[in-house]
Amino acid sequence: MVSLAKATIAILAVIVALRWIDGAGHRDDDLGQLPAVALASDEVAPVICRPHCRQLLTLDVAKLDALCDRLRIQRLFSDRGTKPSASALLHGLRLHGNDEVTTSELSEPVPILQVFLDSEVSGYVLGGSIFQLGPDGPRYRWRTSVYPRKTGVAERHYAQIIASLGEFGVPLSAPLMINGHRYRLLDIVRDFAVRFDSERHELEWAAVALALYLAPAPEWRDRFGVATTFDDVAAHLLATELTERSCAGTHVFYALTILARVDEKRTIFTPRVRNMLLARLTSLVDTMRQTQRADGSWSVLWFDTDAAKRAPGDGSLIVTGHLVESLLYLPARFKVPDDEVLRAGEWLWQALSQVPEDAYVNDLCPMTHALCALRHLLRRPNMQNAGTVDPGLPSTPDLQILQKR
Repeated sequence: MVSLAKATIAILAVIVALRWIDGAGHRDDDLGQLPAVALASDEVAPVICRPHCRQLLTLDVAKLDALCDRLRIQRLFSDRGTKPSASALLHGLRLHGNDEVTTSELSEPVPILQVFLDSEVSGYVLGGSIFQLGPDGPRYRWRTSVYPRKTGVAERHYAQIIASLGEFGVPLSAPLMINGHRYRLLDIVRDFAVRFDSERHELEWAAVALALYLAPAPEWRDRFGVATTFDDVAAHLLATELTERSCAGTHVFYALTILARVDEKRTIFTPRVRNMLLARLTSLVDTMRQTQRADGSWSVLWFDTDAAKRAPGDGSLIVTGHLVESLLYLPARFKVPDDEVLRAGEWLWQALSQVPEDAYVNDLCPMTHALCALRHLLRRPNMQNAGTVDPGLPSTPDLQILQKR
């Protein structure tokens, strides 16, 4: 009897799997609980938030560009016969835009974005498909007990891929090819929205993804019919303790910053929550003024005025790079003194020059954010006014490029 029951369960599991693997595909009449505003609007592109560039640093541009070039994914991984992780590709996208990567299994180079839009390409580049299919639709693999931390064929932070695609401007209509079936990015965002759980999931990147793609939706419902609002998301993020968060809590600061920027454009918060968010950002910025070291850097305890004085120097590169980059994304109402940002930029430049080249792969994350920060602070002859868009930033991608194979 027990064996028969197990066999029945196994057969049902196979039927369900086949339904989603062989019969799945995009259906316009089955869009789940993604907010109607995100489906009916002609604005299928995410909200775009650019940094406020400040021409403060005078550096050797050729040397900076050379250092950026040495961090290209092709050079760090493909040319050495190794495969990058999904995280490495996302950092490459942030630093170099839709750069090309290659592998021995592909006849020609492919743009980084294609790895996140085509399961076959991701299999070749990453060594396995970044996608999986579930009852609510396609999704990106997230590092769990099934896909442990040692594998690169999964995202390190929950919803980081969706958030990164949103930051880069990839529209919901972007085509996906998963196991030979056609979808759109919309399908992945829908699945993400109906499964979102602020109590269970890492919230930092999820908050960014939701804000960029769902704003200004008043609410959205999960697969159980429970409604969530941006007020709810902000409340959970505001209550997050920074002590044990990844990258020393800097992702929380960045997420709060992006939420504030999106709210300026699309009005996603009630006045009460908006005031709470701005007050928290003001408090963190004031704390950073007090915890910044004399050399311009911040420690891993940057958010604690008392503990920061006793904090070790380890981790300063990753923290300072993240913080400077986040400061440049703050709403314009926040007037961060030039001296504070300039000292941090000068420290980053000195710190980067001391990183040995054989450590670039392991230090890709802190180096990427540090270089992005420096690029936003650099004096450039072709930039007449501070606050203009950094010419090094990637523009919204063309759908024809996204479909390139």
